Amino acid sequence: MKKSGLLLLGMLFVLLLAACSESSDSGLPDGDDSTDGDDATDGDGETAPDGDGEPPVDGDDDAGEGDIEESWPDYRAVEEVNPFIATGGTGFGIGSGFPGPKAPFGLIAPGPESRGTYGTTPIYHNGGYYTEDVILTGFAHTHMYGVGIAAYGNIQLTPIAGAVDEEAIKEDNYMSTFDKATEEAMPGYYAVTLDDSGARVELTATERAAHHRYTYPESVTTASVLLDLAHTCNDGRVEDGTVTIVPAESRVEGGLRVYDGFSGRYDGVWVYFSARFNKAFQTSGTWENGEITEDSATAGGADFGAYFTFDISDGAPLEVRIALSFVGVENARANLETELPDWDFEAARQALEDRWEETIDRVRFFGGSERQRTIMATAVYHSFFMPDIFSDADGGYTGFDGAAHTAENFTYYTDFSMWDTYRTQHPLLNLVARNESADMMQSLVRMYEQGGKLPKWPMGSGYTGCMVGRPADVILADAYLKGVRAFDAATAYEGMLAHAQTPVEEGESKEYVESGYVHADLHGGSVSKTMEYALADDAVANLAAALDDAENAALYKERAGNYKHLWKEDIAFFWGKNGDGTWAEGFDPLPWTDVFTEGNAWQYLWLTPHDPKGLVDLFGSEAAMLAKLTEFFEQSEAESQGPNYGIVPPHYYWHGNEPDLHAAYFFNLLGRPDLTQYYVRWIMERVYTENPDGIPGNDDCGTLSAWYVFSATGFYPISGTTTYLVGSPLFERVEMTMGEHALIVEAPGTSDENRYVQSVTLNGKALNEPWFDHADIAQGGVLHFEMGPNPSDWGSAAVWE
Repeated sequence: MKKSGLLLLGMLFVLLLAACSESSDSGLPDGDDSTDGDDATDGDGETAPDGDGEPPVDGDDDAGEGDIEESWPDYRAVEEVNPFIATGGTGFGIGSGFPGPKAPFGLIAPGPESRGTYGTTPIYHNGGYYTEDVILTGFAHTHMYGVGIAAYGNIQLTPIAGAVDEEAIKEDNYMSTFDKATEEAMPGYYAVTLDDSGARVELTATERAAHHRYTYPESVTTASVLLDLAHTCNDGRVEDGTVTIVPAESRVEGGLRVYDGFSGRYDGVWVYFSARFNKAFQTSGTWENGEITEDSATAGGADFGAYFTFDISDGAPLEVRIALSFVGVENARANLETELPDWDFEAARQALEDRWEETIDRVRFFGGSERQRTIMATAVYHSFFMPDIFSDADGGYTGFDGAAHTAENFTYYTDFSMWDTYRTQHPLLNLVARNESADMMQSLVRMYEQGGKLPKWPMGSGYTGCMVGRPADVILADAYLKGVRAFDAATAYEGMLAHAQTPVEEGESKEYVESGYVHADLHGGSVSKTMEYALADDAVANLAAALDDAENAALYKERAGNYKHLWKEDIAFFWGKNGDGTWAEGFDPLPWTDVFTEGNAWQYLWLTPHDPKGLVDLFGSEAAMLAKLTEFFEQSEAESQGPNYGIVPPHYYWHGNEPDLHAAYFFNLLGRPDLTQYYVRWIMERVYTENPDGIPGNDDCGTLSAWYVFSATGFYPISGTTTYLVGSPLFERVEMTMGEHALIVEAPGTSDENRYVQSVTLNGKALNEPWFDHADIAQGGVLHFEMGPNPSDWGSAAVWE
C-alpha cells in the first residue's frame, strides 16, 4: 500500500539549546567536535557505561523527538522498494546491483547468476546479474552490491528436471531461459520461474543462511539439483576446495578458495558451506573436471561439484537450507542450525521482511511522487547492504593475519568500499545505524591490530590495496566526532597516526610526507592521491582535537592544506608536479590523464570539502570560484543533453563516480545557496530513476544511494567533520531515527515547483546559515523548511563569517 497525501497530526516539538558555532580556519563552520559526555571505550574494545553507540543524553531523554507513533499513516515501507533498481544501465552507467534477498549487512547474499544470449559481458556482471539477460545459470550465495570489480559469485545451486549425466553438468546445458515477467523481488524475497525445468525458484535468507524452495510442475516427477563449486562472477577462479556428501542426512558440506578481482590481490578467500535438503537423495554423486563419479561422497580441486536427484512425485516443493562461514565447515553447520533450524520458508521470509521494515523505517518519509518514493525507499534499502558481516553466529571470524579469532561483544565486518562510502554512506550510518557503525569501526581496528595497518578497501580476510588515499582515517574520525564511540578509539587513533606519520608501504606516501605532494614523474594518480591524503589529514586533525591532542591537531591541520602544492595558478586547476618541482606536461582539463584516478581536472578541482576557504584563496576571490563552479555545472547541464550521457564518463559533473559528489553543495559556501538547491534537485531528477538503470553508475556499496537519502532529506555531510550543508528537501516530512532520538525534517508544500528554501528553523530557532553542526542534532530535533517557487536571499549573506 502506498502512502497517501494525508495531513500529519500530533507533532510534539521540544526545543533544544543550539550551541553557537564559529567558522574554523578550514573554511567550514566548526562546532564542538565532541558530543556531551564521555562515551569512550576502556581501550580494549569494551564499552564504557555510555558506550552503546549513541551520544549520551543530558536531561530529558525525549529532548528533540517528535511523536512518531501518531504522525504516520499505516503502511509497509518494504512495499515501496524496487530491488531491481541498480541492476541495469549501460557503459559507465551500470549500477552493478543484484536483486536477491539479503539481510541488512548480511554475510550471505543469495541471488540469480545471469548471462546474455551470446555470453557474459564482464563489466555488466560484477554483481552476478544484469537486468537485460534472459538466461540464468543458477543461484550463488556470495555477492557484492554495486562494485566496479567482479567478486564472489560462489557456491551455485541450480535446480533441473530429470536425472544427471555428464552432459547435464555443463553450464551450457543446465542454464535456463526465463521470462522476466515471472521475476518477483522485495526486501527478503526473490522468485523466478525457469523455462527449461518449469521450476518456480524462491529465495529468502537470514544473516548467514539462505532458504531455497523449488516448486516443479506436476508433470515433473524426478528432479535434480546441481552444486557448481567452481562458479564465480566473471573471471574469478577457484584454485582449491573440497565437498563431502552425507546421504543419510541429506547433507552436503565443503569449502573452496576463491581468487577474484579483489581476493586475487592477496592469497584468496576461503568460503565454507553446509547445506541440507528436505528430501532423501534418490541418487547423488560428484564431479571433477567434467567427469561424474556416481555415488561418490567426496570431490575436490579447482573444477568440481556435486549433484543430487530426488523423487518429487508427491508434488511437494524441494527445499534447501544452506549456511556459509569464512572460518570452517563446522562454523557453517552451526550457523545453519542457529539461524535456520527448520523448514518453515514462509516464517523465514516474514522474519527477514519484518527486519527490513524496521531498518528502512529508520528513515521514514511522507509526501513526494510515487517515483520519488520508490527511489528513496530503495536508496535507504541499498544503504544497508554493505559492509558485510564476516563473523559467525558464535563470533568466530578469520582475521587479516589468517588466524581464527572471536569477536566478543561486537559483530565483525569486512568488504568496505571506503574510498566511496566515506563520503556518504558511513555518515548516514553514523546517524541511523549507530550501533552497527560502532561495530564496523571496531572491525577496522581489528584489521589494524591483526594485519598491521588500516585498510583502504578490505575484502574478505585481506587487504586489496584498491583505490587511493587513507579513507579509513576519514571514516573512523567521522564516527567518533558524531558520538559513535563504542569502539577502541585509542587504538584506531594509533593506527591512523602510524600510517600518516611513518609511511609503511608506498613510496608515494613518503613523498607526500616529505614534499607535501605525490610526485607525478614517479606515480600515477599523483594529484588524486595528494588531495585524498590532504582530506584524510584534516580528519586526523579533527579527531586529534577531539582527543585533546593539540600538537597533532595543529600538525595535521597544516598538512590538510598540502593540496595547494599542486595548484597551477596560470590555468586555475590542480595539476601534476614532478619531484624536482617542475610541472607535468600535457595539461588538458577534459580527458582522464595519468595524474588523476578515475576523473579529470574539472572533477578533482573541487576535492577540498574539508577546506573550501583554502580553495577560494587559490582562486583569489569568492567571485572567481563562484564563476568557475557555475561554469562547471552549466557545462554539465549542456553535456547531459548528449546522446551518450552516462554511457561514457562525463567531462564535467560526474555523479556516477565519487570525487565531485559534494560539488553542488559548494554554492552554499559562496553566497548562492539557491544554486545548491537548483543543482541538487537537477541531479536527483536527471540521473536517478525508479527503473533498473536508476543508479547512474556503480552504487559502490550504497554510496550513490546514501547521497540520494541525504539530498532528498535536505542536508549533506562533509565527512570527517561535524558540518552538514543544507540542500532542498524532496519530502514534506522525514524522520531519521537515531537510536532513542529522532531528527524530524519538515518541508510542508515542497514540490518540483517549490524547490527553493525561503527560511529554515532548527529546534525552533532561525537558521540563517546554509549549514549546521552535528551537535545541533545529536539528541534529535526539528529542522523546519519553508519552501517556495523562487530563489530567496536566505543564507546568501553567510559566507565564512
